[in-house]
Amino acid sequence: MLTVDVEIGQEFRSSIARAEQAVDRAITDAMQIAAMEAANAARQRAPYKTGTLRRSIEVIEQGPRQVAVGSRQPYAARIEFGFAGRDRLGRLYNQPAKPYLRPAIEETRQRMAQVFAEEVRRALGR
Repeated sequence: MLTVDVEIGQEFRSSIARAEQAVDRAITDAMQIAAMEAANAARQRAPYKTGTLRRSIEVIEQGPRQVAVGSRQPYAARIEFGFAGRDRLGRLYNQPAKPYLRPAIEETRQRMAQVFAEEVRRALGR
């Protein structure tokens, strides 16, 4: 039986650690780029009356490696999903959905994967 002991040098370990950090940064960068592209697509698709909804669409950081695209406007969900019924003031609505966010994300999904691949390749110098 043949036994081989391999010793990994400090230089190799340092190289691996640097590569790991570079990939982590690339993933974070890719998430921001992809989210901004989805936000821009959503702004273009959002219905326009006063422009408030379009201006309110943003990239919201929710934690490490976690971002969301959306609006903090109270009526944004009603526009996206529609609303039927009474609001808290008792007014009756039958508002049809005018999706802008979900189609924008679907529209940019393929580009998102491309951005991730490009950023990781760039980080690894390929």
